[in-house]
Amino acid sequence: MFRFRLLSAIVCFSLGGMGASAEVPSGAVARWVVLASSKSIDDAIGIASVYQWRFNDIRVVRSSNGWLAVVGGPVPVPNGIKAAKKDLLAEGGLPKDLFMSNGAEFQETIWQPERTTFPKWQADSSDAARFETSSLQVTVDTVPADSEMYSPRIIGRSNGQVVFSSVMSAVSTNNGQSSAMAVPLDPASSAPEIVFSAFWGGAHCCTVTEIYSSVNNHWTRTEASTLDGGGYTFQDIDHDGSMELVSYDNSFYYAFAPYAYSWAPKIIEQLRDGVLSNQSHNSSFTTYYRRELAGMEHLAQQNASLWNSNGFLAAWVATKALVGEFDDAWPKMLASFDRANDWQLQVCSQPINFSDCPDSAKINATFPVALRAHLQERGYLLGTTQERTVAAAKTSDSRAASPKSQKSDTTSQAASSGTGFFVTTDGEIITNFHVIDGCQNPLVLHGRSPSVPGAIIARDETNDLALLKVEKKVDQFAHFNVKVRLGEPVAAFGYPLASILSSGGNFTLGSVTALSGLRDDSRYLQTSAPVQPGNSGGPLVDYYGNVAGIVTGKFNAFAAMVATGDIVQNVNFAIRSSTAVSFLLANGVSVAIADGATAQNRLEPPDLADFVTNMSVAIRCD
Repeated sequence: MFRFRLLSAIVCFSLGGMGASAEVPSGAVARWVVLASSKSIDDAIGIASVYQWRFNDIRVVRSSNGWLAVVGGPVPVPNGIKAAKKDLLAEGGLPKDLFMSNGAEFQETIWQPERTTFPKWQADSSDAARFETSSLQVTVDTVPADSEMYSPRIIGRSNGQVVFSSVMSAVSTNNGQSSAMAVPLDPASSAPEIVFSAFWGGAHCCTVTEIYSSVNNHWTRTEASTLDGGGYTFQDIDHDGSMELVSYDNSFYYAFAPYAYSWAPKIIEQLRDGVLSNQSHNSSFTTYYRRELAGMEHLAQQNASLWNSNGFLAAWVATKALVGEFDDAWPKMLASFDRANDWQLQVCSQPINFSDCPDSAKINATFPVALRAHLQERGYLLGTTQERTVAAAKTSDSRAASPKSQKSDTTSQAASSGTGFFVTTDGEIITNFHVIDGCQNPLVLHGRSPSVPGAIIARDETNDLALLKVEKKVDQFAHFNVKVRLGEPVAAFGYPLASILSSGGNFTLGSVTALSGLRDDSRYLQTSAPVQPGNSGGPLVDYYGNVAGIVTGKFNAFAAMVATGDIVQNVNFAIRSSTAVSFLLANGVSVAIADGATAQNRLEPPDLADFVTNMSVAIRCD
């Protein structure tokens, strides 16, 4: 943490109309450091929060021109403003366009950080701590764990009786160091909570925390999260007199990048009746997260490479989701994430948490696929379009669609057709979003059976995927090949140009010609298997019948000819099966992953055509 070193002779003085005092060397000239300006109070506060570590005094002030300025300091400028600025920038971590001000244009202080402190006692194997708060006597000491290690212990007594006692047996260090704080967390508690913490050692991890609270004159113990570094901080974010527990979501560390390049969104928790609950989606804290975003985006403005950092993007998308802007963040992430990053990413092919996933079910994934699965598992997508659609599907109106695609009964449906295929034996079908976009009552035709209505269960416009369900039991459904190789022979099946071509479907052969789509978009594969309008949503299968991708479109040859003078041939695209797997898992669908192709079950083209026809359906929206 950067601090300005003060000389022994110190005076207090004021700068400009703001009348802010600060400690500076006697007789020295001082200036405020103007770090940024904004019209938005939330943006200004978010930016100011970024620099709290750097200055003893950081604040947002209103300038005479009406703008809000983020200022720190004042700092001494004994050798002139130019030299002082050079010294500040040499320390790093500050905007290059900062400037100095004497504060004359600052009219009033709009915001300063709340610096709330709480009583804190520390103990180790050589020195116990004893204190009293609200008629509770607390002792913090250690017990031997073995001949060289000690574990922290806490004992609480009221009227001479032990009301709680605990030994942190999970924490054993050579000195058993721990701390206790008295913090008001639960408004129903008759006394401040006792927050008992100990660091178990290591390069980054971890701080173990226990909380003791008195509710209805009974002391209870709550085991809090084990956190990286120093653990929790405490802020009264909603100004109700009780502190919220603020931490970083440690699951993001190492998930998408090495530790040094990992970023993590903040988590806000509250303690109520002895129970900790995550309140990150609570609308009372939306402003807090908007300020967090402003700080993150300010740093990315100073260092544009952050927009290509998968570690940063993961935390940024998660925070955007918490303010209801996931649908805005996702395409921006897709356009800028680091596709060349070799950090290994995996998802679970089963609809269970990744931490519970057996190694045999873990599959490699691209960054967007791994990020979406992580956000889903950690609850960041609650309230987003995707989650609202899934929730609506579970109500009596199984055809409820996302808000963007809902239409009134008087609105005519778009006429369209496409293809889909079964992903379970229970009649669940995957297709492209654009096949059913604007369609309220799609009809599904399987083989020579009469058409049946399909219920739209989930939509993902960003990845062009949709999930339908029909009341039908089937024998043939998709197994996904998530390790498709460049040059692998594949076949596409679908119902293209239904009014012109065969109503029995169209089967074409080709190969995987690229492992990414336009501009290296890793969500897609490129294939030479010819496709036509109506193929959309159909399976792209390998020669063992496993789905390698979902046909989504073809390159616009006419546009390419106009732009380049050349005719592009057989450039077609399919959504990667790994992207589809992530979408299905996010919507509670169990997925079958191919367990490896062998020479014994390789299918000849006629047999492959029969196989893929049996699991595919035509989709109509008249």
